Amino acid sequence: MAQTGWWISTWNADDQVLEPSVKVLLAMGRRDGMCGEFAGYGQPPSLPEAQAVTLQGRRPDPSALTYLLEGPRRVTFSFEVNKERALQPARLRIHLSDQDSATEPVLQVVLNGQNFERLLPRGLGLQKKHPYEMAFPLTAMFDLPAGSLQAGENIMEISMANASWVTLDALDLLSHAL
Repeated sequence: MAQTGWWISTWNADDQVLEPSVKVLLAMGRRDGMCGEFAGYGQPPSLPEAQAVTLQGRRPDPSALTYLLEGPRRVTFSFEVNKERALQPARLRIHLSDQDSATEPVLQVVLNGQNFERLLPRGLGLQKKHPYEMAFPLTAMFDLPAGSLQAGENIMEISMANASWVTLDALDLLSHAL
């Protein structure tokens, strides 16, 4: 339970927070069984205008980010890494709920100026307009070599490298020895 951390809230007791493992450098995602924490959920297809969104910190609030990543939509994460963790390789996992069914999506990650891309299989194509539909979950993994992270502030941008789309579920970035 402590890998990405937990926040437990009930009506009849104080909230409890279990902090994530020290290996967790960044974690973001849904907090329930749907994607209601993301901006625009419940209003498809009239999502908020495409804009760049910047999220700060190790466990940012996803409410400013739309669940749909397509076209000019992109998300930038700004997070701190200590000197010890910056020297280690890391693994970025981007958990998706669905992908474009017409075009194989190409997910692009730019971390501190270094470009990484991942070709993904086509999905069912349902969640673009109906996020509540069961879909085609997938995790895109990026093994980041030592030297990709830096001590202090790190900047990571996620976007689509081609004319396709994906729906976001969660992501985590963990330091580890490969």
